[in-house]
Amino acid sequence: MEKTTIMEAVRKGKDHGNNYPRTKRTSNRQGRQCSNAIREIRAKTRRKFLAEDKIRIVLEGFRKEMPIYDLCR
Repeated sequence: MEKTTIMEAVRKGKDHGNNYPRTKRTSNRQGRQCSNAIREIRAKTRRKFLAEDKIRIVLEGFRKEMPIYDLCR
């Protein structure tokens, strides 16, 4: 099995689990600025959990009363 870095995989167009649709890459500066702005917005709007919430999710996950994806909502 051939080892590839993440950057090589991205260049080849392989999916690494993100659910965002791939945007068309442009070579001009405006396209890069737009892509950077989109990346920053996604990073800032990503859901963040407090330490207490993470502990609660893990402990409730051990009890297996509810699936983890329901606990994270």
